[in-house]
Amino acid sequence: LDNFIGKTYQQASAYCNNKGLTCSYESIDESSEYYNEEIASGLIAYQDPHSNTLMKDVTSVKFYIINKFSTSHIFIH
Repeated sequence: LDNFIGKTYQQASAYCNNKGLTCSYESIDESSEYYNEEIASGLIAYQDPHSNTLMKDVTSVKFYIINKFSTSHIFIH
C-alpha cells in the first residue's frame, strides 16, 4: 500500500478506484489522536492500514484528513 500522508483526497480516491479498494475518509481536527500539526489543512494526516502493508492483505483503507477550520467529524464514502 502506498503512503498517502500529506497527499490529497483526490490522490487517495484515484488510487483506491484504480486498485479496487473500498476507502473511507474522516475529517479530523487537533482533538484527534491522528492529528499532525505538520500537515496542511485538507491533506491526509493518517491512514489505516499503514503504507507498505502488502496489497494482498488490503481490501479497504481509511484516510484521516486535516480540517483546521471546523471541529466537526465528517465521513465521506
